[in-house]
Amino acid sequence: MATWRSMAMASRLKTEAASVAKAVPSRTNHCTGVRLKVVLPDSSVLAMKAAPASRSEAARLPMKMYMARIPSRFWGDPEDPQTLDPPRIPSRFREPSPSPSPVLRRCSVPVPPPQRPLQAWVGSLRHPGDALRGLAELPPRRLRRHAQCPPNVPNVPDVPYIPNVPDVPSVPDVPYIPNVPDVPVSPMSPRCPQRPPRCPQSHARVLTRAEVRGGGRKPWRQKGSGRARHGSIRSPLWRGGGIAHGPRGPTSYFYMVPMRLRVLGLKVALSVKLMQDELHVVDNLEVPSSDPRYLQDLARFRHWGSSVLLVDVDEFPEDISAAAEELKSVTLLPALGLNVHSLLKHQTLVLTLGAVTFLERRLLWHDRRYSALYPFCLPYRDLPWEPRDGI
Repeated sequence: MATWRSMAMASRLKTEAASVAKAVPSRTNHCTGVRLKVVLPDSSVLAMKAAPASRSEAARLPMKMYMARIPSRFWGDPEDPQTLDPPRIPSRFREPSPSPSPVLRRCSVPVPPPQRPLQAWVGSLRHPGDALRGLAELPPRRLRRHAQCPPNVPNVPDVPYIPNVPDVPSVPDVPYIPNVPDVPVSPMSPRCPQRPPRCPQSHARVLTRAEVRGGGRKPWRQKGSGRARHGSIRSPLWRGGGIAHGPRGPTSYFYMVPMRLRVLGLKVALSVKLMQDELHVVDNLEVPSSDPRYLQDLARFRHWGSSVLLVDVDEFPEDISAAAEELKSVTLLPALGLNVHSLLKHQTLVLTLGAVTFLERRLLWHDRRYSALYPFCLPYRDLPWEPRDGI
């Protein structure tokens, strides 16, 4: 009630001040016929006084003073200019200019509201101490909490994923990542092998009846002896003879892992690399020198370990190709040929922004490539690919 009363008194004061301003002659009211002064003795009392412009007018104009009990921030803080109306463009109320977003790459996968895209720093290879360029968003997925999770771990951190990955099953024995304490990790799917498939090769070789020494003469005549007919003592029917349908030299047991299992293994390997802080993103692979020692110093300064895998989409620059050619610890691999074996063989994985986008598009396509709808369509009809010159 008091607030509305004070506002009414302030409105009445403004009306009377306007009437006083009209009573002043125009020759004296061209600029400062009536001036309104705001005096703030404390934070809750606002005294307004209508004062004439000169002493001659003071005798003719009535002097009135009104005391209104209103909050001091009604017209503005005491630090602002003490006028009735606030300034049009107050400097202290200006909105800060929007700074450029540090996110260099946005996540193209729709993320559910409870989750947020993961962010990885984007660096550069031009100098070991180069500042970070910005952030790159990766699609997240929150792993379920296992029954064997230690009590001091409230939640399992997010790991990047591509949609339609089955949830993590509860297993009795949960292995732990050595470099990340108290973070349980288990296979993303029961179908995902925990070790790479072995491809044994057999070198066994046996002799046939033609390769065994001897047996050129017929043991006995064909008829008249009452015994079974034979033509050689090196026949597979005889002891010491040749072997029929035996192994004949090196035999390969290689088989191609199903595509869905290969894609799932690639997702798991990328997730583990990011959880262990062994996945790094750079803007490009441009280096200032083709000297191999520069890459060695760069890997040592950034603690990349004993082996580094550099992945890019386009052709590699000449400087980094010449530098990595003489090093056994640095490998250049196009994004099209990235595989689980290469990821696990190298300690550190370095991806460019183009490689991250390429892998995300390809893995998303593999999730929806198989359809049960008719009519039948070729499985690689809508394969995403980047156009190149001359193709």
